[in-house]
Amino acid sequence: MEPTATVSPEAFLTPAEALQFQKLVKMLKHSGKRSFFSIIASDTADLHQAFNTYFTEKFQATIIDLSETPEKKLKVFFSKHKEDPFYILSLFSTDEEVTDKALQVILFSRDYISHHNLRLMLHCDFRFLQKLEVKAYDLFSVSSFTAYFSDILHIRQQDFKTPSEKPLEVVDFEKAESDLLKYRRKKKTDAGTLMRKLLDTAVKAYNTSQNEKALELLNEGLKLSKSSENKDFMGTFIGNIGLIYQDQGRSEEALKYHKEALEIHKEIGYLQGQANQLGNIGLIYQDQGRPEEALKYLKEALEIEKQIGFLQGQANQLGNIGLIYQDQGRPEEALKYLKEALEIHKEIGYLQGQASDLGNIGLIYKSQGRPEEALKYHKEALEIHKEIGYLQGQASDLGNIGLIYQSQGRPEEALKYLKEALEINKQIGFLQGQATNLGNIGAFYQDQGRPEEALKYHKEALEIDKQIGFLQGQASALGNIGLIYQDQGRPEEALKYHKEALEIDKQIGFLQGQATNLGNIGLIYQDQGRPEEALKYHKEALEIFSQIGLPDLQIKTIENIIAILEKQNKSSEIRSFKSKLSKLKKQKEPIK
Repeated sequence: MEPTATVSPEAFLTPAEALQFQKLVKMLKHSGKRSFFSIIASDTADLHQAFNTYFTEKFQATIIDLSETPEKKLKVFFSKHKEDPFYILSLFSTDEEVTDKALQVILFSRDYISHHNLRLMLHCDFRFLQKLEVKAYDLFSVSSFTAYFSDILHIRQQDFKTPSEKPLEVVDFEKAESDLLKYRRKKKTDAGTLMRKLLDTAVKAYNTSQNEKALELLNEGLKLSKSSENKDFMGTFIGNIGLIYQDQGRSEEALKYHKEALEIHKEIGYLQGQANQLGNIGLIYQDQGRPEEALKYLKEALEIEKQIGFLQGQANQLGNIGLIYQDQGRPEEALKYLKEALEIHKEIGYLQGQASDLGNIGLIYKSQGRPEEALKYHKEALEIHKEIGYLQGQASDLGNIGLIYQSQGRPEEALKYLKEALEINKQIGFLQGQATNLGNIGAFYQDQGRPEEALKYHKEALEIDKQIGFLQGQASALGNIGLIYQDQGRPEEALKYHKEALEIDKQIGFLQGQATNLGNIGLIYQDQGRPEEALKYHKEALEIFSQIGLPDLQIKTIENIIAILEKQNKSSEIRSFKSKLSKLKKQKEPIK
């Protein structure tokens, strides 16, 4: 068996920071048995882990977790050190009690550290480093190397249409904003440090669903990066603005920013940045119902990830490609790509990636009418998310399990899981997740024939989607409300909501949403005995469903068209549509 490849931290860094990392590696290699003390800080748990894994495998470092190591135990480690030792004092925690205790360990051990012949690295998060700068500033005078490193994938990894690849923690945005304000008040400020703080605060704003605040900070950072001609930061700010627009369903604006970031990354030769932007562009085309363009960009991103050997990036792209094949009604190809992504995540030990893959495979089995297999995968994903403490992932898994129970006619279990998912998303303050859960509960009550309760939940979901500016969510909620009014025999109200949903889907370029709303409007006109208007909307819907390759919905729409034509005795058109229907059904038959 070949050894597992180590993911270099360079995959997470800007070109400038990658050079800093290379400098550190050279200094470590040349330090030999001499004393060498360094201090580095990482801004995300993923980057922190990547550094620790790299130094453990390449330099046989011993990791000492400061959150679990009292002063006496630390000295025992050092007194029993092996020949040519290399220790990493590691800490990444937002728990004030843990960081205060770790700080005391450092304070009581610093003389011991500086007077012994050790190769030692203090590796912490940005917040702890700020504490050190105030409480243990003398450590920096004996450090041979000090650097701050930022994860350029910091806002979120490209996702698989379920939860984002990065855990969404409840973050202290007010603290970050306060730190930024204090830094602005200093007499002397460094542009690089200010841009880093703007980025960090923007991430925390984003993670607490304060998208407009995040955009304000990112735009300020972008302006500063342009005035200082810092292309690394410029590409990062532009790309992240694109991600927020993408999340808000403002796809054309998002595309503009991602393509601009892509050009900057090409200009400075930053391959990882190019892969990220290609992937993001692919996801937008996927959401717009433009699968061939999406595949082109995602496959190009996959090739770059393979070229630079970034396994996690490869897994991301494989998963996204798999989901496009699923949308195209090609489940076996979809499963092939998703299972390949799962194998990579197992190889690199990335549990959250494994959970995401398992959840997506579960979604495919659900769509194939294989609920027991789907449940198995969703429950396995849930166990992993519980193991790593990722609440947003748990909420997503619970919601998916609830939907399967609903499809199986197990309403009590379904509602239990759907409401548990909602409670978790409320607990962590994830508004978009809450809107999704509310919509699913609304759909549940809709299926149960309880329209007033359904309306209550759908309208609550709509309000949240408006609050966070999530246009696609708004369109979905409006469409669901329209369906309820449709079922209640309130056609004019139903039309109002469907047409409003249609306008939003046109605005964001979401083709499947447009076709769905066109079809629903056609059904209302059909029920009202307005055949010409009904045909017009059904035919428009069919054209889009054909364009984006959704055969099941094409079949359903053609059947609606034929029903209208038969009442009109239009035999020629009926034959034409029945021929199309026959071809579609044959295409869907399994190969024997």
